[in-house]
Order: sequence, then structure tokens, then C-alpha cells
Amino acid sequence: MGHGIAKIKDIYKTWRRKSWSIVHGGVDPTDIDLADEFEAFKTNAQMICMPILAGGKVTYQELVAEGKTSELIGLIFNDCRRKRADLVEGSLRYDIYTEFMKIAEKWDVDSYANGSAATKFPQYLEDHSKTQRSAVRTSFCSLVGRIMTLTRRSHRGVAKVRHDFRTQQIKQQQETAWNKQSMKREALKQKMGTDAFNAKKHRDKDASAVRKAAEISSKPDRVSAFLEYRRSAEGQSYDNKMVAAVLNRPKHMSSIHKPRSLGFTSRSNLSDFIRKNISKLGDMKIRFDVDPCNVRTVLFQSVAVAGEGVLQLSNTNDFDVNGKTFSITAWHVDSRGDVYVNLDNRRITCHRKLPKEWASFERWSDYGVVGNPQVAVSMDTLIKIVPYNISFFSFSKDNAMYAVGHTDMSGMQKSVSVLESGIKDKYMKAMDEARADAAKVRDRRAKAARAAEMGRNKCNKFPTANEMSNGSLKAMLARQLAEGSIDMEAFKMGMAALG
Repeated sequence: MGHGIAKIKDIYKTWRRKSWSIVHGGVDPTDIDLADEFEAFKTNAQMICMPILAGGKVTYQELVAEGKTSELIGLIFNDCRRKRADLVEGSLRYDIYTEFMKIAEKWDVDSYANGSAATKFPQYLEDHSKTQRSAVRTSFCSLVGRIMTLTRRSHRGVAKVRHDFRTQQIKQQQETAWNKQSMKREALKQKMGTDAFNAKKHRDKDASAVRKAAEISSKPDRVSAFLEYRRSAEGQSYDNKMVAAVLNRPKHMSSIHKPRSLGFTSRSNLSDFIRKNISKLGDMKIRFDVDPCNVRTVLFQSVAVAGEGVLQLSNTNDFDVNGKTFSITAWHVDSRGDVYVNLDNRRITCHRKLPKEWASFERWSDYGVVGNPQVAVSMDTLIKIVPYNISFFSFSKDNAMYAVGHTDMSGMQKSVSVLESGIKDKYMKAMDEARADAAKVRDRRAKAARAAEMGRNKCNKFPTANEMSNGSLKAMLARQLAEGSIDMEAFKMGMAALG
């Protein structure tokens, strides 16, 4: 285009100014700041966009240096400044301008002369104030500054609400899509069977990797960039075997007793209880309720790698879960505090995957370089404890077994603290047994005392008035029988009536 070096430097500075100032707190770059970058630009290392229109930021002094009068500078300023019609409704500048104009329209000469404060701002702005509003007039700069500060705080709050709402919408859309995909997978698995479904899944994955490798081979630029990545320290790590992290193993009792129920609670409380107490428990067993229509309940499989944390697996074999009770044979806590468990000593042979950017090179090989050597290693499979799918949990502590169930009835759901209070350590158990033995001794003593009292009362018994009357009647019947005034039948009947 015939530009000189000074003009090219200005064009480069104009193009780079915005991105540079964002990183450096809004400060515009100087020629010295961009010197190294401009030298790199001169070697054709990158391309920039030319300004569409001539112009840019200018100061008053620069316009004066160009020979323009104050009147002409005023016209230029009023012509180029932001106008009310150019402001976008809902933007920060629009809200600040609107609130300022409300104050200007309500300005009163008498109030100003009396030193009264300006009209109070709307309540939704005053709610963001951290200081008491002044009752007397302040400077114009203070008024404008207060408008800008409160409006900016309000605008940030509204913007955050909008951002959170939009983020939640995106999450819901993703979850809906995942649920639909999970439903299709489950329908296909039910139709084919778990083993056949797993085999088909692996075949399709391998075929896709081979196809992508063939396609990427025809793109030399991408191949060159990938080889540069494989040459880096991160890329060369794929030539090495992953090292499994050391997992924690729970204790086991020599003899298992029937568990004592601690009651029922919600799935969320069940997961919190496990996360909080898993390091103190043994002989743990767990059941899950997995809903194929709800991706939150699905058991995603992971492995723990030394120095790298927990990595989620892909293209894994599905296994049946509902109605089955699993033993927790190992557990692991990652750096974020999430708890993962190993079920029934399940293991998997896995390898490290390439980053998503280079996923097409999984089965690629050329120029003596293998895209991903896929160095295999056998590791324990881990399942994350989440508050959506646990239906039963049992465990042992201090040679006693306990169990906790799930219920959707809020009135029956016990809190984590209540569940913990039902677990007795060996000292509390010893105290309870001692109290029970003492109660038994007291009961035996009381029974013995009552029996002795009854024996004494029986030995010292005196006849009552009824007993004395019956004895006289029996003697009279005997005399009458002897005298012959009554026969034997009448005598027997009379004795029977008197007992």
C-alpha cells in the first residue's frame, strides 16, 4: 500500500491497543510496550486487520496543534460524542444517563438556594448504597459520582442475574440432551443385551477413530502442528505408562452380624454421611437406583492417577446396577474433597486419551510417530459418590453392624447428625451393657424380695370371718348326718356349697 514504517507502526498500535489494554487494566500501550511485538510482526509472523475508517481517539491539544480553533473543536466534539439516541437500552451508559436526566428534570431553584440535597434516587439504587445519604447539598461531582457508582452496582447485579439465568438455561438444555441420549442408549442396551451392546460400542468407536485418522492424514498443516505438540513435554508423556494412585482400603470384621437399622434419610444426606465418615467405617455395602432417563443418577467410571488426580473414563463397559448390592473394597478422596469408591474390586485396563483438540490423531501414525501409543495399564475403577442415586448403605464400626435406607418421605428423613448419634463406640456400648446388667440385678433382687414377702404372709395367715362361719356350718352338717336328720346326698351337696 506504500505506507512508511511510522504509519505501519501506528496502524499496528491501533489494532493491538484494545486487546493489550484489557490485559493491563485499561491502560493504553506505548511504542516501547509494543516494540518487541512490532519487530515480530515485521517478520510476517502474523496478520492484522486494517482500520476500516480513518480516525480514532484524539485529544484537545492534538486538535489545537493541527490549527483548529476552539469553536471548531467544540463542533467536532458535539458531532462525535455519544448521543442519547446512540445508547443501547439496558446498557450501563444508558442507565447512568437516564438516572442523571431524572435528577436534572426534578432540579428546583429554591431547594438549591436553601442548600437542600438533590432528589432521592429510586429505591432499587439506594439499596446498593453502603453509606447514609447526605441530607444537605453536596458538590455536583459528588452527585454524579454517586449516580455512576450506584447505577454500576445495580447494573452488575442485574447482569449477574442474567448471566446466572442464561448459564442455568444452558445447563438444563445440556442435561435434557444427555437424558435423551441416555434413554436411546438404554433402549438399545435392553434390546441387544449388555454384552452385545458393549461390543457394538467398542466397534463403532474403533471405526470412528480409524476414519478420523485417514481424514486427518490429508491435512499436512494439522499434522505438522500435532507433531509439534507431541514434541512438547506434555506430548511426550503419552509414551509413558500412567501410575495408579494408592487407594484406601476399609477394615473388615472377623464375623458379620445382622445390621442394626439407623433409620431412613434422603439420598443427599446418605451421600453426605458417606463422605464424612467413610474413613472410620468398615465392611461397607451400597446399593444404587439408576434412572436411564436422568443422567445425574448414572454411574460414571473413573480412575485415580498419581500426580494427576481422578480422570473420567470414556468408552467403558456398562454393568447392571439396579437391585444389586456392592461391597466397597477401596475408596479415594481427590483434591476437591469428592469421594470415589471401588465396587467389588472392579478393575479396568485403560490408556491416556489425547486432548480434545487432537482427538482425531488417536489412531494416526506416520513419519515414524504414533499419534497415541495407548500404553495400557490396569487400574481400580472408581465411582463418584453423588447425592442422586444411593438407596442403601450398611457398614461396621467397633464390631457392630449398622444400616441406613433411603426414603422420599421428608417426615422420616433423619439428618446426618442424628444418624451419627445412633452409632455406638466401644465405650458407649460398654456403658450400655453395664447399665443393662445392673438393671437385671435390680430386677432379680426385687423379685426375690417380693417372693420372700409372699412366703411370710402365707405362714402367718389367720382365718377370716367367712372362713370361721363356713367351719361352723360344716360341723353342724356333720352332726345332722350323725343324728340321721339328713341323708348322705344332702350332706355332700351342703359341703360342696361351702367349699
